[in-house]
Amino acid sequence: MTDDGAALLSWGHMIEALNKLDVGSPEKIVLLSRNEADMLVVSYADMKRCLESCFAEVLASAGTDANSASQSRRGSLVGAYQRY
Repeated sequence: MTDDGAALLSWGHMIEALNKLDVGSPEKIVLLSRNEADMLVVSYADMKRCLESCFAEVLASAGTDANSASQSRRGSLVGAYQRY
């Protein structure tokens, strides 16, 4: 948080965390609720597994194959990185 109460965004930290999530790192992280009353300690691998499971459920409810959608999504991300 900044002095005026605004959220502080660190792009480097965000990219590092997304890379760890993408590879399913065993490193543990702490997730806090907004009021800091509830806390979860999970690994990036756990988070990746949960996100992939939720994504597969969304695709199943939409009638789309998870593997083909995942490949096309990855292809579009690779294309986006190559442009920069």
